[in-house]
Parts: sequence; structure tokens; C-alpha cells
Amino acid sequence: LEQARKKENNLLLIIAGLILVLGITGWLLFWRTRLLKHQKEKQLLHSKLHQIQMNPHFIFNTLSSVQSYIIEENRQEALDYLADIAQVMRKFFDVAEKELITLEEEMDLIEKYLKVQCRRYYQSINCKVHSRIISGSGLLMVPPLLARPLIDAIFSGSKIRDCRCPGIEITYEQKENVVEVVIVNQGVVI
Repeated sequence: LEQARKKENNLLLIIAGLILVLGITGWLLFWRTRLLKHQKEKQLLHSKLHQIQMNPHFIFNTLSSVQSYIIEENRQEALDYLADIAQVMRKFFDVAEKELITLEEEMDLIEKYLKVQCRRYYQSINCKVHSRIISGSGLLMVPPLLARPLIDAIFSGSKIRDCRCPGIEITYEQKENVVEVVIVNQGVVI
């Protein structure tokens, strides 16, 4: 009987030890998973904020352009340009909380952004946004401002003011499970 009680106590200790080890392991896995999820959300938020944020240089440069229209006493051009800037800023704020938007919303936003950027440098605006979509993908969702870094690279590079209007053309095309964004600037494909 004594041996049976010792075996029973040993068995209870082993079971209690296993439960304790499993509990600690489960707790560690839970916290590790929670930490990884938190880090992933933080990275996603950081990436999203970086992608969506209004570049301070963009704001200052557009306001400087408006100021030059006012100094030149070109009031209508200044008013039109301010209206375009307001539309772009409103659109930026609208998509800031969204992870994905429809391709049509993306094209509208990029077209407005491109119009404001072109207007900063050129009198005539010759910028287009096109889309080629494979059949059945009318509800295609994309991250907001997908092409913006490429557009910013075009306008921040070289002496763009010395060039003629670039006639920038942006094409979005779905290829299987990916979206390809092609930007053509004076024949140079990006």
C-alpha cells in the first residue's frame, strides 16, 4: 500500500510538473505570439504612415508655387492650384486609415497628385494615368499611393525645371497575383 501511495504521489508530482511546464510554455508562446503580432502591427503602421504621410517639402513647395502665382497677380491660377492641393490633401486623409483601396480610387488619387506635381513645374499639364486590367479583376484592391515614391523620384531628381513637360504616363496592370506599376517619363520607363 505504501508503494502504491508513493507511486500515486510520484505520478501526481509528475502530472503537476507537466502541467506547470506546459503552462509556462503556453504562457511564453502566448506572449511571444503577442509580441510578434504587436511588432508586425507596428511595422505595418510605420510603413503605412510613411507611405501615406504628406511630405513637408511637397506642402511647402506647393504653397510656394501658390505664392508665386499671387505675386505674379495670376489669381485664377492660384485659386485653381489651391483647389487642386486641397483635393489631394483631402484624398490623402481619406485613404490614410485604409490598408487597401480600389484601383479606381488609387488612379484618381495618383492622377490628382500628379496634376499638382506637374503644375508646380510646368504651365501645361500633360500627365495621364492609365490602367489595363485583366478580365474579372474589377474589384482589384491595392495599397494606397502605390506609385507615389516613383513619382516623387521623378520630380526630386535632376533639373526638371529645365526640361519640357515630361508627359508622365502611369499604367497599372494586373499580372496573375501581382500588380505591376509602370511609369513612363519622356520615354524612360520606371
